[in-house]
Amino acid sequence: MLFLSRTPALVKGLDIPCEHIDLFSFFSNGNLFNKSLGLKLRDTILSKGSSKDGLTLLRDFMGREPNVNAFTEWLKS
Repeated sequence: MLFLSRTPALVKGLDIPCEHIDLFSFFSNGNLFNKSLGLKLRDTILSKGSSKDGLTLLRDFMGREPNVNAFTEWLKS
């Protein structure tokens, strides 16, 4: 089980900036097993490896700037 800190900085123990947690908002509300969304994740983030900055890959996937508010809403749920 993953335990999250309630600070706005990092997911405890993983060193993930909370802006990257915004990615979870795409997979909530029944989208966890959405095939087209999974393929988009694979094609725009996972297949790129470290060829681009992580924040750039995240923007490419989401089509917008990451939003820290999505992280705080996710913590509340």
